[in-house]
This record gives sequence, C-alpha cells and structure tokens, in this order.
Amino acid sequence: MAYKRLTFACLVMLLLMFSSVLLVSAQTDEQPAPEFLYRDGNHLVLIDGYTGETSTLPIEVDERDRFEWSPDGRYLVAHQFVSEDEGTCLNLYDVDHQEWLEEKPISCEVNEFVFTKDNSALFYTANRENKGELWKYSTIDQQQHAIYQTEDGIQYKNGINSLTWSPNQNYITFKDFVWIMGGTLNMFVVMNVETGQYVTVSAPDTYYADYVPIWSADEKWFLINLREEYIKSFSIPTTNHKGDVYLFDSETGEAHRITYTPTKSEIAIQWTADGGIEFTEVTEEKITYTLEQALNIEPVPFDQIVEPEPNDEPMIHIKTRLDSPDPNLITSIERTVQPDNTLTYELLIKNYAKGYRGERILIPIADPILSDNVLIGWRPSDYLYLKG
Repeated sequence: MAYKRLTFACLVMLLLMFSSVLLVSAQTDEQPAPEFLYRDGNHLVLIDGYTGETSTLPIEVDERDRFEWSPDGRYLVAHQFVSEDEGTCLNLYDVDHQEWLEEKPISCEVNEFVFTKDNSALFYTANRENKGELWKYSTIDQQQHAIYQTEDGIQYKNGINSLTWSPNQNYITFKDFVWIMGGTLNMFVVMNVETGQYVTVSAPDTYYADYVPIWSADEKWFLINLREEYIKSFSIPTTNHKGDVYLFDSETGEAHRITYTPTKSEIAIQWTADGGIEFTEVTEEKITYTLEQALNIEPVPFDQIVEPEPNDEPMIHIKTRLDSPDPNLITSIERTVQPDNTLTYELLIKNYAKGYRGERILIPIADPILSDNVLIGWRPSDYLYLKG
C-alpha cells in the first residue's frame, strides 16, 4: 500500500514538472523573445530575454559611441565618435540584416532626430557654424534633402532645437533660435510634413520664449499660452507675467487671442470631446490678518470644509531602457562588492511568467554608472505580450 502511495506521489510530481516545462516551452515557441542590447568592450551583444542566450553583432564600436533603438526596433541609431574636433556622426544599423544603411555616416553635427510612425523617414537637425538646418532622410532609398534652414548668423549664432511631432504626425514643430548675449530669441515653427509649407509663431517677447502647443483632434488648430515676458533679464530670471491663451490655425498661422488676463494663470488648457476649448483660470487673492484676528478665527466644522476634487488624471509612466516589452520580465542591475573591495556589476533579468517561477538570468557587464553607454536597452516590439 505504501509503495502505491509513493508511486502515485511520484507520478503527480512528474506531471507537475512536465506541465511546467510545457508552459515554458509554449511561452518561448509561441511568442518572440524580447531582446536586450548592451555594449561589451568594442562589441554590441543581444540577450534573449527568455533563455539568456547571447549573440554578438558583427560590428566594432568605440566606447565613446552612443546607440539607441528606433521606435520599431528595426534600426540602431548610432552616434559614432569621429574626433574631438568633429564630434559624432549619425548612422543607422539594420539589426536583422546586420548592415549599415550607409557606408559613410548620414550626417555629422546632428543635434536631434525623430522617426515617422512607419520608420520610412528620419528628420534630423544639424547646427553648423552659425546656421541651423532641418533634413529629411529616407530609410527606403537613402535619399536626403534639407527642408528648412535658419538665417545665417553673422553677429550671433542661429540654430534649431526642440524637434517634436504633432500627435498624429501631420506636423513637425521646432524652435528657430538666435543666440544673443545671455540667452536666445525663440521663434516657433509649425511645418506640414506632406506639403513642406510652414508657419511661424512668435511670442510678444521672444527672449527665452517657450512654446507648448495643445492640438485639436484633427490638428487643424492648436492652442498655446504666450507671454509678453518670460524672464526679466539674464540676471533676473523671473517674471510676473502669466501669459494668455491663443488659438492658431495650423495651416495659415492666423492667431486668435482668447484671454486678456496676463495677471492670471490659465492652467489645464485642453480640447473637449466635442471640439470645444477648456481651461481653468486661477485667481489669486491677497489676505491680511492682524494677530488678534488670526487668534479669533472661528473654527469651521469638518463637514463644511470644501475639499478638492479627487485627482483622476492617470499616472504617466516614463519608459526607461530597462522596461521590457514583456511585462513579465523585470530588469535591474546587481552590484557586488568583491573580497578585494572592487565592485562588479551584472544585468539581472527575472521572469515572473507562469511556469518560470522567478527564473533569473545574470549577465556580467561593465560599470553602467562610470560608462553610461553600456546599457542600450530592450529592443522595441509591437508584439502584444500578456502579463501573467
């Protein structure tokens, strides 16, 4: 009888172990394994997030090179170090085909870049000498051309920064600036990507001016808060101007001033679901009490105190290079103090999916703090990974 019980228990354990293996196998076979990229000396190494297997890309890199993923994970955007004088140059590496898009860099002195949604084009800015340029590069045929240039800075330096897409990518926006003593004069440019036509928006005083558009759903309009003064001067970096709300036509640049209250702040500026405009106007009131008045204020019953409305705005999670496309993979850095007091580092990947039971993958890496380009991060993926 005891023998039969033992045999049954063994069968149950074997069945559970076999089921666990099937679950692990199913996860590995049915969905693509997320990949993590890091630099090991002069090479780039891809890690399989499920098995820990590594593969080295067939290119040599410099420790001063910088890499980041394109939004779809197809390309590595490389900022390749050239020299102390020339700085870095931009190129794209196709990871699946294991080849550079260009034998020579696409461009040098690149400041910012953005991809289109389908990654068919790359827009980048280059500030050369005293002039800023915006270029469009096609990843399909490797052709490129300049689509915007600032004026040539003679006495002062001109340039472009703050390159950003509108939500639907119908427009690309940026600041055209002139660097003068102590700061910049900033103009806002809104360009229609399809036609190449653009409009410019200037605050009443462009010194240190900032521009944050709030787009309508169809992107035919945008709202923006503009001030008559952003700072008093370089030595007095404050102002009591609160600004006013303006409505702009995206195609013509025609402006419509909505508020005329520069002493009051307009916050939570937004479009309503039916296409209306909504914002909250904040009014400040100065109140003064004598000491005797303050000591004799009548207490207000708790049930009569007006409490603020609950904050129902969703929390915004800013993704980092350690956030895996598969939410079951948790990535961290393990630091260990060795007997000789030296520090060693390992990339730790924990898998909390069913069947893995917290399985750990440890990969030795260089000090990620001393060298901030060791960890490139998880390869972006549009595959829908499920948690659990």
